[in-house]
Amino acid sequence: MRLALLSVEGVALGAGRSLFGQYLVSRASTRQLEIQESAAHRAELKNVILKFLCIASQVEKAALNFAA
Repeated sequence: MRLALLSVEGVALGAGRSLFGQYLVSRASTRQLEIQESAAHRAELKNVILKFLCIASQVEKAALNFAA
């Protein structure tokens, strides 16, 4: 009987460790996805800002040429 209890305890402990391991992997995957989405957002924002600066520079040049 004692051997059966030890066996059941071993199974329960193994299952608990397995679930905890899956939780850690899931959490890490979620964090990695957040990092990738954040990097993509920053790249998109940078692209928009650079386009704005390019257009602003063209407008400034046109205004200087018009005034001259």
